[in-house]
Amino acid sequence: MISNQTLKYPLYLLDKAKFRGGFDVGDTIVISGSPRTGTTWIMETLDKIPGYTTVFEPLHHTWFPESREAGFTLKPYATKGAVNAAMGEYIGGVLSGGVSSRSPQYRRSLGNIMKRLFASKLIVKFVRANRIIPWMLENYEPRGLLYVIRHPCATISSQIRTGYTGYDLYEPYPGKEEVLREAAEIGLDREITGKLEGITSEIEALAAVWAMDQLIPLSNPHPRMYTLPYERLVERGVEEMGEVLSFLREADYLETVASDLNRPSITVDTSVTTTDFRQRSSSWRRNLTEGQIEGISRALSWFDMGFEDEEYTILDHRF
Repeated sequence: MISNQTLKYPLYLLDKAKFRGGFDVGDTIVISGSPRTGTTWIMETLDKIPGYTTVFEPLHHTWFPESREAGFTLKPYATKGAVNAAMGEYIGGVLSGGVSSRSPQYRRSLGNIMKRLFASKLIVKFVRANRIIPWMLENYEPRGLLYVIRHPCATISSQIRTGYTGYDLYEPYPGKEEVLREAAEIGLDREITGKLEGITSEIEALAAVWAMDQLIPLSNPHPRMYTLPYERLVERGVEEMGEVLSFLREADYLETVASDLNRPSITVDTSVTTTDFRQRSSSWRRNLTEGQIEGISRALSWFDMGFEDEEYTILDHRF
């Protein structure tokens, strides 16, 4: 591997030259999920498909300052039918390869750099876009959007351990006031917001944010959106990836992609985390206290989203 420091500026210049638009949105694959749900792992796995390269977190205000200038908050929300020229122009630019990162994030190898240089199609990965998925799919027609969902306890346990919460650019955790602001923005009813006013811990705030992140895509199914539970990909591996690739019309590359399924993503610290995906998917039982699990369960009950041990019934809920 080539040193990150050695390549940082040259890779920025390469991306600036490469990402000038001209990519077909109809070929673009979008991946969206809450922070620590496996979106990077899935992005890197799909990046093995010939012809593709990646755009990593285009709503990250430091790497893509234009996103903030366009009006995107850390947890943006837009209703179907909403007209926002700046936001629309920015997302259109992202999906068509017209926006470059100030700090490109991908594995530094000569093969990857060359693949990126000659790529003609995009994989765009977000951890802050769940609440604009319906708006995005109403305004653009990517090849497909993979909406990734992971057990709330596993997600929040990983957020706490790594500090990657979606708010970590400015504050470690969202406060109650921020949760209430977001709830008002997406139009939650008074019964729910009244319960949110009773938030007493960071764990409850994170659980409420997790719930709001899932509420929007789950209540807006779309033929271009594939709901992908992290645990199902871990348990079924090649079989599930085969279904994903069929949805994306890339089924011919299953063997190529499947060979990379067991490799941890660039966002996993293998010095402190097991690389066994089955162990990682259930490690929250060891990492969370009984009180924390109860706090998550209590906050999710405010949204009528429950779970028992490994199962989380949100996926069977109809809003």
